[in-house]
Amino acid sequence: MKKLQLLLILLFPAIINASVKAELFTGYKKDSLNLFSIEPYVAFDTCGFKIEFQPDLKFIDTTLPPKRLFKNIVGMNMRTGYISYENDIFRIGAGKKSVRWGEGVSPLLFSGYLPLNNFHYALKYKNIEFSSVNFLLNRIYSTVNDVVGDTSTVKYHFNRYITAHRIKLLFNKTKISLAEAVLIYYKDGETFPLEFLNPLNVLYVLQWNDPDEGNSVPTNVFWDISVEQRFRRHNIYSELLIDDFQYDNPPGDMNEPNHLAFTLGDSFGICGVDVTLEYSLATRWTYGLYAPAGRFTAYGFPIGTEEGNDFDRLYLKINKNMGEMSFGFKGYFKRKGEGSIDAEWPSGGGFSEEEFPANNFLSGTVKYYICPKVIFEYKKERISFNAEIGDLYQVGAGNSINLKAEFIYRFLNYKD
Repeated sequence: MKKLQLLLILLFPAIINASVKAELFTGYKKDSLNLFSIEPYVAFDTCGFKIEFQPDLKFIDTTLPPKRLFKNIVGMNMRTGYISYENDIFRIGAGKKSVRWGEGVSPLLFSGYLPLNNFHYALKYKNIEFSSVNFLLNRIYSTVNDVVGDTSTVKYHFNRYITAHRIKLLFNKTKISLAEAVLIYYKDGETFPLEFLNPLNVLYVLQWNDPDEGNSVPTNVFWDISVEQRFRRHNIYSELLIDDFQYDNPPGDMNEPNHLAFTLGDSFGICGVDVTLEYSLATRWTYGLYAPAGRFTAYGFPIGTEEGNDFDRLYLKINKNMGEMSFGFKGYFKRKGEGSIDAEWPSGGGFSEEEFPANNFLSGTVKYYICPKVIFEYKKERISFNAEIGDLYQVGAGNSINLKAEFIYRFLNYKD
């Protein structure tokens, strides 16, 4: 009893200073899906400690995780279940939550499209911030390789893990971020390579010095560089993702190119209107690998930009705020080739029956999409409502209504 009393005395300052946020998200989406969702959200924040909880209930039909619905009626997934601590120089957190590293509408390294179990920490000193994040991915049951000439028949359970680190520099109105991530996949019974957890190691060098023959630690390494520059009314940003920079120059006998993704955008205000203009692209084999377990996906969905690979997109958003309401327009023009992250590689993994095709960008039959939308938002202290309605048009194949509506009610709210 005395221990409990002592604990309550110690916790009393934290409890008395605690803030609580409780919100209810409800939404409906119709494009290629027909989805209604309910997402209650609760956050408890005190003395730098924060606990967040948000389940996601899905109704009607969905191909988003979870793919399975209970009796084709309801599915459930945890969008957020996270505990963290933060002060002026240190930040740490663990649990399930979306992580965004990069720039633009859908960042190239970690887009935040898919909430994943992760552990992250960061240190900040003046204008420098160093951060590290580690993701636990779903296991994959497959053969060792998935390439032309592969004759493997034995299947293995592959454990999959991502470790990444980033340094962010701030100079007046300039922000520069340098990040490196590696997806590690290893079979049951193999030892996890602890050296990759050292945030001061250069992961690319670790991979480079690991011999290809008999490699017991297969990896897929990514470099990411982003720059943001503010001046006057403009916020110009760019991001470059390099998927496994090729050691050989010129390429070796497989003729494998560098796999790249790139974003360039500008957000600015003019005549009381907010405008965002952005161009993004990703080449055919970006995020992919000859071994299925090493591909940059989780539960079959992209970890990087949600568009995947083999595409380019021009995006525009125009928004006018009018007090509690805002009106606007957003839309995109997109070209998409036949390439996908799960596409079988022509060579790799010790095989070289074919070289990489010359059409590394917008391969095969290219499809063209135009999607204009009208957007509306109404926001007060306790309620918010936003809606988008537009037309998803595929050139030569017709069009379909694109609709999204979200309502948020705040029971309790604190200012972040």
